[in-house]
Amino acid sequence: MTIGTATLVPIRPPVMTAQIVGSLAYLARGGFILGIGLGGVPPAFELAGRQWEDRHDLFRETVEVVRALARPGAPYEGRFARFTNLTVDPAPPEDLEIWFSGTSRAAIRLTLEYATSWFPGRIPLRVVDRLTCGATESEGACDTTVAA
Repeated sequence: MTIGTATLVPIRPPVMTAQIVGSLAYLARGGFILGIGLGGVPPAFELAGRQWEDRHDLFRETVEVVRALARPGAPYEGRFARFTNLTVDPAPPEDLEIWFSGTSRAAIRLTLEYATSWFPGRIPLRVVDRLTCGATESEGACDTTVAA
């Protein structure tokens, strides 16, 4: 069985997210997918005591912290999380599958940099083609026509 989060928005402290991921992965016996995105609702950030403008940095740090805490005794120095020799149990899996959710070219770039898969949500296929054209090394080979 595989379980996953639909899309976590980086409003929680990164270490707390790593603990949640470790617990869910343990309960799923390794069949866990972390769905994460930047978030599209500014009031959610405000209610969590976070700044909407910080969502990119919060996302990056959350992924970095989750990956760092897959190993015992991890160090990390960031804007939102700082620790030395930290171990969480159960730890996030080292081979954690991360799906990034977003519907922009920036989302594709973040997927390529921080995630293993892209979860675009509900958008038309022609938009998927437009967004992904040129996102990989075969940049010149884009066919943006989609059969009706």
